Amino acid sequence: MADLRAGMKADGLDELYRAHWGRTVAVASHLLGDRSAAEDIVQEAFVRLADELDTVDDPGPWLRTVTYRRALNELRRRDRERAAISRHAATVTDSYPAELVDPIDARLAAALGQLRGNQRAAVLLCWVDEVSTAEAARTIGCSAATVRVHLYRARKALGHALEEEHT
Repeated sequence: MADLRAGMKADGLDELYRAHWGRTVAVASHLLGDRSAAEDIVQEAFVRLADELDTVDDPGPWLRTVTYRRALNELRRRDRERAAISRHAATVTDSYPAELVDPIDARLAAALGQLRGNQRAAVLLCWVDEVSTAEAARTIGCSAATVRVHLYRARKALGHALEEEHT
């Protein structure tokens, strides 16, 4: 009987993996600017989900929330690391090789990188991952109205950043 339950759990996890892997990695990758780190974080989230699958009511939002929070922790860790390095070195660069990046993608990525954390998260969750403002609010930890404010301000900031760079 335990083998049957384990098999059903594995089938459910496999289905969840196929349904959520790509989009979750895409959002985490945009947040982090590093696909490899994003894949690691999403993989860790799936491992946690496998351990807690019996207690999680809605795995999709749970997975997004865990991934988002781990990505924020990674960004904070990177900020601390950069601050420590900058105290001991003149400059630190963290960019993609120019030949690997489409110029339009680079402009958009740079503009997204200028957004504040929750604005960037709202954009990625609502516009890239196409979740509702209510679900984005649960993931970020604020109200749906606050998510709409983040989206409004992000739209304005992106418009200005892309317009300034274009002219």
